[in-house]
Amino acid sequence: MSFPDTYSEHNHQLAVGFEPTDAFLGGRPRWPVRLDIEIPDGVPRRVTNGYRHYSRPSDQVPKISRHDSGLYKLIYLDRHPLPDNAIVRIYDDQQKFIPRRLRFPIPEVGQVWDEIKPRASRRQSPLLFPSNAYPVSEHCMGLRGRVIRNNEPMPWAWVDAFFLIQTGTEANPIFLRRGNIGRAISDKQGEFLLILNPLSTSGPGVPNLQTPVWVNVVINGPTPLPLEPENNSDPLWAVPVEQLPDAGLPDPAVNSNYVPDTYATDLAADANRNIAFQPGRLLTGIDVPDFVFGLP
Repeated sequence: MSFPDTYSEHNHQLAVGFEPTDAFLGGRPRWPVRLDIEIPDGVPRRVTNGYRHYSRPSDQVPKISRHDSGLYKLIYLDRHPLPDNAIVRIYDDQQKFIPRRLRFPIPEVGQVWDEIKPRASRRQSPLLFPSNAYPVSEHCMGLRGRVIRNNEPMPWAWVDAFFLIQTGTEANPIFLRRGNIGRAISDKQGEFLLILNPLSTSGPGVPNLQTPVWVNVVINGPTPLPLEPENNSDPLWAVPVEQLPDAGLPDPAVNSNYVPDTYATDLAADANRNIAFQPGRLLTGIDVPDFVFGLP
């Protein structure tokens, strides 16, 4: 097709598409989130036009723009050559979700034009974990808790819940640990919202709704304790940088045994507890004392 001489043609190719996923409800989040690429000093430059922002010639780094459908895109632009890898931070101004920082690979533009990397293989689907501000019913089976480290709130702790089957007697209980039925991440105040999957707690260990559901809750955290840089102005500096696989593969956080590379599990009693959850009730700090992460 030919166009008049006064017309110009610009072809944009998708480098990486993002479809964030709500880890609790599944699907795209109900609130818009931001995806910002970090520049070398680690702090992305915020823009003033909300979440629907586009690249401009004056930008230091390309931007990831949001469509009203809840999908995000990073495109190739001549004025902003893309590196082989980049770090994106995902967060929302309403703080309904816990922020994450993810390093992801970017395919070479030549592979895209030559269709070596089809569009379906250039999609990332990072998980978003609910924060304490996430609206949930108090009749959800779960826990609003807090993690302490060195007598201070511990931000960005990973909290995992494993279903327990009781095989012993009431006087001498013996538990067998089964699969992961819930995961949470603490916010910068050390508080977390852990929501359990009720479909994973059916079986001989849960004969009815009046029977407590025993769950092993463990705390994972960075070791050693990260030190805050001097003159730091980044509120998310301590959020761990996680490595995403090639686009088209799932977020590694879907794996029940996954934790960030710098994290370890504290097996001490204050950070590794067997807790009796009640179906239809969201426990709080009144029911469960603060978890204490004791690793150095």
